[in-house]
Amino acid sequence: MTLREEVDRTVAAIDSDDVDAATVALARLYADEIDGAAAAHARAAKAVERVGRINGTDSALYERVEELAAKLSARTALLSVGKQLQALLDQMQATRHKRPAKVARATGGKLGELRAVKGGIA
Repeated sequence: MTLREEVDRTVAAIDSDDVDAATVALARLYADEIDGAAAAHARAAKAVERVGRINGTDSALYERVEELAAKLSARTALLSVGKQLQALLDQMQATRHKRPAKVARATGGKLGELRAVKGGIA
């Protein structure tokens, strides 16, 4: 499953009235950026190989293409965009540690009384 699919699944589980559409769109863009980084890096690696074969590995062009390929790695995308995606998910209360705590509901009987005491519900 892609990160975009996970973001979509997470957003679907949130109350839509509490989530700003622009925030969701930005979170999806970040997820797409991270998902696409691996494919971009693979294409760049092929370009590095081709330039090396044609111009040699000691050429200035080879060095530049190799440098660009390194910037397109999935790790680089995750480091640059991952924190921003995490912050958006936190803002939407879509992460476990940012969601409000669930309060147990009393149901009656002895179990309900115990839940009421434990949850601070009187």
